[in-house]
Amino acid sequence: MSYGAVCLNGEVTQTWYTLQHESSYYRISSRNLEVNRTRVRNLIQDVLVAADADYDFSDYDFVVIQLGVLTPDYGMVGLCGHPGMLGWTETSVLTAPSGEVIQGGVAIFTSPGPYGDKLP
Repeated sequence: MSYGAVCLNGEVTQTWYTLQHESSYYRISSRNLEVNRTRVRNLIQDVLVAADADYDFSDYDFVVIQLGVLTPDYGMVGLCGHPGMLGWTETSVLTAPSGEVIQGGVAIFTSPGPYGDKLP
């Protein structure tokens, strides 16, 4: 798609992290203009807190958060959390608790469908 101009190299965490709140605490509207920015920011910060000891976020250009919930439980299937929903003109620097700077953006995704609910 990029005619060789872009190369994607990623790393997947070895574990699912449990956040300090239930998914309902982070739930947002499915309508872009009604998204609660505080909930988006809280989700991103809580993920950074949970994974900070295991990763040096300054080593990565971009962070993707894959939630272990279905789309209706979060509100959207995917979104750009930072800057995106927090404002495309967001100028604040996003940092992990250790002080590591998140170089690029943060995307958030949910599971698009109910996996396993039809298994015997």
